[in-house]
Amino acid sequence: MVRGGKNRSGGSGVTLFAAVPVTLLVLYLIGLVLDSAHEPPPYALIVPLLGLAISGVAVFQTRRQRPEQVPAESGDLLVQYAYHDALTDLPNRLLLRDRLTLQLASIRRTHISVAMLMIDLDGFKQINDTYGHLAGDELLVQVAERIRVTCRETDTVARLGGDEFAVLQAIEEQGQAKILAGRIIKSLAEPFELSKGPVQIGCSIGITITQDPEVRLEELINEADVALYRSKKLGGNAETFFDRNFDHLAEAGQAFEAELRATVERGGLEVVYTRQFERSGNWVGVDATLVWTHPQRGQLDLRTMLAAIDDRRLSKALVDALLQGVRADGDRLAGLAVTINASAMLLSDHHLIEQLFTSEFVQAAQRSTFNLAFGSADFEHIGSRGLALLEQLSRHGFGLVIDCSESAPVILGGIARLRPGRVRINSQFVAAMEHSPPALAAVRGICDMAHAAGIELVADGVANPGQHKVVLDAGCHFVQGPMWGGRLSAASLHGAPHPIPSAA
Repeated sequence: MVRGGKNRSGGSGVTLFAAVPVTLLVLYLIGLVLDSAHEPPPYALIVPLLGLAISGVAVFQTRRQRPEQVPAESGDLLVQYAYHDALTDLPNRLLLRDRLTLQLASIRRTHISVAMLMIDLDGFKQINDTYGHLAGDELLVQVAERIRVTCRETDTVARLGGDEFAVLQAIEEQGQAKILAGRIIKSLAEPFELSKGPVQIGCSIGITITQDPEVRLEELINEADVALYRSKKLGGNAETFFDRNFDHLAEAGQAFEAELRATVERGGLEVVYTRQFERSGNWVGVDATLVWTHPQRGQLDLRTMLAAIDDRRLSKALVDALLQGVRADGDRLAGLAVTINASAMLLSDHHLIEQLFTSEFVQAAQRSTFNLAFGSADFEHIGSRGLALLEQLSRHGFGLVIDCSESAPVILGGIARLRPGRVRINSQFVAAMEHSPPALAAVRGICDMAHAAGIELVADGVANPGQHKVVLDAGCHFVQGPMWGGRLSAASLHGAPHPIPSAA
């Protein structure tokens, strides 16, 4: 009975509001007719005022309704607007804060971790500028839906504003957050069908993980933002975990760059090598990278340094130092397969490419096999000039190694035209696959595709016999990592003893 009464009252209010614009329209038309007369009657000006009076009475009468006469749905709408994004209907920052509070409460009981993933779209601005804001909104709605269906029902997917989204995830191990990030990258890489036509974008993801039950939402967002910025600097379509070592570098800013620049000028950087083994246990190659042994921060590798600086000339000097160091060690590397961990800058800088075509490098390439390793994101927007450059490098004896992780099945399909000789499975992914069935299944998928295409596989970061057995069973041809010792100088490679792995 009460429910029926409420519905009738609500209906009369709606009817009254619907009648107001109709009444105003009729009065307005009458006013126009009267005003158009050659000599309008004196009451012509009263008609519009009469319409305003009727409107005021209608509004006043409706507001005089008792609270229980207001439709119940209006309260639900207020809650919806307060806690959800109006465009995508995803939770907003306010609801995300509430969900984090619940997750942190579960940390105390279950000792799980909470991961925050910040997602920023790559290429969204161009689509917005090209097709207009309506197309941009249409794309955001589709992106929100793809992220939502990619996550678990227990995860919280939120839109923080613009083209920035967040995912709150309860995890038992870091690998779970990495796997989810890979699935999101893979999902958003697929074309979107807009009313203006098909478009394609990518995304960058920053991840932070906490077990602190007192952490604030702003802290997690700031940490994930730092990691997101690094993903952007590394070329996009990638995920990066927040690392306090990186955070300290970012805070150091110009002081860090000045210190690094002085170290480069005095030759304080070193090229070091990681041994690489065949399945049979034979030592057949090395991975080369540039490191800076910092007195406070420890050993920083090339990737870490490049992510922490903004000076392009300094970045170029670092890559140049790596190439010169490998060239100088050419005699000690004879007979080995040498993988040089370069950067995307190598593909776009003519001077750096010339370093590879010097007579010293050409002579060294006759005694060793040289491979250039790049991240998969480095090839997202490679054009005809980049393809021609890879062909030129191939003619000079340089092979191509592509470093990829759980999104590799998509990547392998997209870079088939590059004809890489090897694919290197990311060290973080190797760490996750030992205990994560989804990660293991993805690695096996990578191996199957690589074998079908005649591509050799390298497992990076193998740290223990369990991981070694898993990657061998999956079909990897080569292995490397801390299980067989750390990084060595070229002078120490042949003298230092090393454990010989055995195939499982």
